[in-house]
Amino acid sequence: MLLLQDGNRQAQGNAGKSHPDWEIVHTAANMDPSIQLEQVQSFIARKVDLIVITAADANGSVSSIDAANDAGIPIITFVNPVDAPVEDRIFVGASNILCDEGIANFLLERLPENAKVCIMEGTPGHINGGDRVTGFTRVRTEKAA
Repeated sequence: MLLLQDGNRQAQGNAGKSHPDWEIVHTAANMDPSIQLEQVQSFIARKVDLIVITAADANGSVSSIDAANDAGIPIITFVNPVDAPVEDRIFVGASNILCDEGIANFLLERLPENAKVCIMEGTPGHINGGDRVTGFTRVRTEKAA
């Protein structure tokens, strides 16, 4: 998340040069959906023109998307998937399942038989980690059959 914050600050600086009338505000919910909802509600009260979030939780962030939609404010989610209809927001990201299927195929071509592989999920139970394990295991199972 620190890389995203640094990227946001750099983009803010670049946008400020091109669009000095823009105000870009960065907040961090520390992957807590209740904090994220409070922040979104604060931005709604300030009548912002656009909200961009990385979802704190696939299910928990739906209320933030609903709040922005109810207020008529467009919302963009990126990196983390959300269990909300695509028509409710714009999503920028990749399929974690497909990414790890690609990684698994790459490794199966290069590692010896019976290689030991460690998959580090990150936050236990987070959808990204689960999807990555799904993609990796799917390829491993298909190749073993």
